[in-house]
Amino acid sequence: MQVRLDGKTAFVSGASSGIGRQCAFDLAESGADVVVHGRDVERTEETAAKVRELGARAVVAIGDLATIEGCESVAKASLDGFGKIDICVNNCGVSLRQDNPRWDELEHSDWIDSVEVNFLSSVRMSKAFYPGMKAQNWGRIIHISTLAAWIPGLLTDYSAPKAALNKLTIDMSKQCGEDGVTVNAILPGTIMTSAIERYLDVLNEQLGWNTDDMVERKRRYVSEVYPQPIKRLGEGHDIGALVVFLASDHAGYVTGALIKCDGGSSPSV
Repeated sequence: MQVRLDGKTAFVSGASSGIGRQCAFDLAESGADVVVHGRDVERTEETAAKVRELGARAVVAIGDLATIEGCESVAKASLDGFGKIDICVNNCGVSLRQDNPRWDELEHSDWIDSVEVNFLSSVRMSKAFYPGMKAQNWGRIIHISTLAAWIPGLLTDYSAPKAALNKLTIDMSKQCGEDGVTVNAILPGTIMTSAIERYLDVLNEQLGWNTDDMVERKRRYVSEVYPQPIKRLGEGHDIGALVVFLASDHAGYVTGALIKCDGGSSPSV
C-alpha cells in the first residue's frame, strides 16, 4: 500500500520543533505541501527549509495561537500562501507548568492560559480551514491530544484541556462527515522531545532517582512511571507516520477515532 498526498496542502501547528516538526517532514515526504507554523522565526524557518529539501512547497506562518488575533493572522498567512488547506494538523500544545503541579496549585490564570493553547487553538484553526474543506467535500482534521488525558494524576494543567479536545473530536466527526471531512485525534504516549527531557528532569528530582544519565531516566520512566511492553520512548516519526495515514484516502472510513500511540503503556481498555 502506497500512501501519497500529492496535490494536498497541510497546515501543522507547532511545527518549529518536536512532534510538529516531524509531522511536517513526513507530510512533505508523502507529497503534501506544508504550512509550517511556529512562534520562533528562526526555528520555524529551519523546518520550512527542510520541507523544501524534501521536495515540497512550504509557507511559514508565525503567530501565537493562544490568542484570537494570532490564530487569525496564521490562518490568513496559510490561505494566502496556498489558497486552501486540505489537512489541518492541530499539534499546538504544551504543559505551561513544568513542575507537574496538583490541580489546586494552579492559579486561575494558569487554567485560562492552558485552555487557550491546548484546546481553543485547535477550535480556531479547524474553524478557519473548515469552509474550504466543506466546499470541496474533502478534508482532514487531525488533533494531537495526549495519552495523559486518559490517565489521572499527571500534568493536570495540560491533560484536562486535552480531554476536552478528545470529546470535541467525536462531536466534530458527527457533524463534519456529511461534508466529506474526517476528524480524528492521536493520543501519543511519551514521545522524546526537549519538553519530555525537561519533564524527566523534574521526575528525577521529585521521585528521587538522582541520576544524571538520561538513558537511565528513560529506562526508569518506561518501567516505573508508565510501564509499557515496548521498552523505549516514542519518536516523532511514530506520530508523523500515523498523521500521514489519517490524512490519506486510505483512512477515508476512519473518523471520530481516538487513536493511542503509546508503546502499550495505557492501562485502560
